[in-house]
Amino acid sequence: MKVKIAVGLIVVTAGIGLMAALFPTVESHSITPSYKIYIFREWYLQSVWKTRQQTPDSPILSVLYGLSDIYIRNFVMPNTGEDLQTAKARILSALGPNPSDLEIHTAVILESYTAGECAGQHDGQCYLLTITHWAIASQILDTKTELYDTVIAFDYTPEWAIWNIPRPPKPPDPNPYGDHPNSTTSDRIVLETLYDSASGRYWSTNTNWLSDRPVGEWYGITTNSDGRVSKIDLSGNQLRGQIPDALGDLTNLETLNLSGNRLRERIPSSLGKLTNLIGLDLSENHLSGEIPAELSTLSMLKVLNLGESGLNGQIPYALGDLTSLVELNLNGNYLTGRIPSSLGDLTNLKTLDLRDNQLTGRIQSALGDLTNLETLDLSYNQLSGQIPPWLEDMINLKVLSLYDNQLSGQIPEALSKLSKLEALSLGENQLSGPIPSSLGSLSSLWGMDISYNQLSGLIPHQLGNLPKLEGLDLKSNQLSGPIPHQLGDLSKLKGLDLSYNQLSGEIPYQLGNLSMLEDLGISNNQLSGEIPRQLGNLSNLRSLWLGFNQLSGCIPSELDYVPHNDFYATGLEFCE
Repeated sequence: MKVKIAVGLIVVTAGIGLMAALFPTVESHSITPSYKIYIFREWYLQSVWKTRQQTPDSPILSVLYGLSDIYIRNFVMPNTGEDLQTAKARILSALGPNPSDLEIHTAVILESYTAGECAGQHDGQCYLLTITHWAIASQILDTKTELYDTVIAFDYTPEWAIWNIPRPPKPPDPNPYGDHPNSTTSDRIVLETLYDSASGRYWSTNTNWLSDRPVGEWYGITTNSDGRVSKIDLSGNQLRGQIPDALGDLTNLETLNLSGNRLRERIPSSLGKLTNLIGLDLSENHLSGEIPAELSTLSMLKVLNLGESGLNGQIPYALGDLTSLVELNLNGNYLTGRIPSSLGDLTNLKTLDLRDNQLTGRIQSALGDLTNLETLDLSYNQLSGQIPPWLEDMINLKVLSLYDNQLSGQIPEALSKLSKLEALSLGENQLSGPIPSSLGSLSSLWGMDISYNQLSGLIPHQLGNLPKLEGLDLKSNQLSGPIPHQLGDLSKLKGLDLSYNQLSGEIPYQLGNLSMLEDLGISNNQLSGEIPRQLGNLSNLRSLWLGFNQLSGCIPSELDYVPHNDFYATGLEFCE
């Protein structure tokens, strides 16, 4: 009996874990009892696995099932194969004693060019490896197998057998980056590590990655004039896996954006070595663990965005050392504890977004030193105490959101000094007392939400002096008295909700002047009188809630067009 051996000599420079199953399972069948042994030396496979049926009549069985073309990177030898005598000696040694009737053939290696698969790779040539036979080898390698020098499979019987002969371990390279540790070679190695660690084969776009092209031509990579990696932007690119420690070796990196992916595990502390980093965005991932305190060494960092990343623990006090920081975004995590007073040292900060966490305690007075701050968002936490009057020192503040906390006390008059304020959100707290009339001086304000509190007293008519106001939400309080007719002067108003209060009197006809109004809610009060026909002038109205009051008369027929309403709850009919 002759033993036929096919030898494919394919050499690569890097090893990775191999896949669990190269071929689908097949049924038992009768085959002429002759060995067909295939040996591949240090192979590298890059592709997407698909289910593909194979039969004994298949003309070609790909090494990687589901694809007829397999791109082999770093093809070193021509397809003439290894010296047959050398190969035979190596195989004999692997098989053991007495394989006297071996017959060696070169494996079938086809050369062709496939646009898109390996355009521009290896001088425009793509090397494809296929096998022209059918084999029973559904479980050749498991995922824990690193990289073996020889893989031998038999198919002379419906059963299969395999030998994996591991390579001798190589001594560690004392200088893996070549003669220049700070070289483009080291950057390439780090990027290859990122590719492997973050499942690069599955990325939405991985153009030129792992190719011989300059790394500046790899998708998402920007290099400086010296060819060193200065920017990585792989946001929204279907990265999965973990962020490798090796990224900390990209010493020239200025921007790292891996946001909007499916990365897991912890943020490596090695990122603290990126001393030239200006922007770091790891938001919208599935990370875990705490924020590494080592990030505080990034003295040049201006933007730190770790929002919606699954992080827990406390905000490191050391982040106060990032004095160059302009934007700090930690929203949508599971952060606990108090807001560290050290954040008051970030005097260049313009955006502080800590919303949607589990932060507790009072709002630290040290934050009053952030006079350059434009956005302060502490909403959706468990903060307690009163709204501090020192917020008036944040003279550049445009957005103040303390929504959904446990704040108590009154709304401080001091907020009226924030002349640049555009959005004020204090809803879902335990605030009491009157609405300060001085808030009517916030001429830049376009949105005010102080709903779901325990505010009492009258609605200040001064709120009608806010020329840019588009949204006013005062629902679910204990406000009383009439609806100020001055609210009809808010020419840009699109949303007005005064529902669930104790308002009385008639609906002011001046509300019919709000030509841009889209949503009007005044239900669940003690309003009386007729519904003004002028409300029929609100041609942009999409929702109108009038129910559960003490209204009389009929519903103006001009309002019949409003798609969302509670007319049934008024107990009134339409006017004829």
